[in-house]
Amino acid sequence: MILVATAAGVMVLIRVTDDARNLFGTRLDRNWLGRYAYQAEIWMPPVMIPTMMGALAVRLRGPRPSFRRLMRQPGAVASLLGVSVLTMRLILSSHNGLNWFAYRLRSSGADIGLSVAAGWAALALAGAFRRERGWIDGFGSIIGAVWSLLWLASYIPTGVTVF
Repeated sequence: MILVATAAGVMVLIRVTDDARNLFGTRLDRNWLGRYAYQAEIWMPPVMIPTMMGALAVRLRGPRPSFRRLMRQPGAVASLLGVSVLTMRLILSSHNGLNWFAYRLRSSGADIGLSVAAGWAALALAGAFRRERGWIDGFGSIIGAVWSLLWLASYIPTGVTVF
């Protein structure tokens, strides 16, 4: 049921960000790699945000390991860091309205990806990077890897002018 609610969240966010994209016009050049990176920055956050929240909700359901063990799992850390970055972004942009928040969702991939990469680096340096067997942590790890790839894709020159 959590994953069904996640799919509904995907539909809502795609609708909201589509309205924001119509509000701010864009112009693309002939750079194919930049064009794909730009499209990933537009379409992946509305899909990944509810999926990440659903993965965190499934991970926090009982029975689950202790909190100390949970924070050593890369999937749980990726989901928790992503939700915390989104919460901060929502709090900081709440005074500008929903359209501004929807517009800022496009660049959330880079912010969440950077926080996931930093969290995973901290886990690896501490020697606490321990992936649990099973699909729940694997799903969270895939979500974290996609966020990290979006962070790397944000550095590809797109030739996009937002006006």
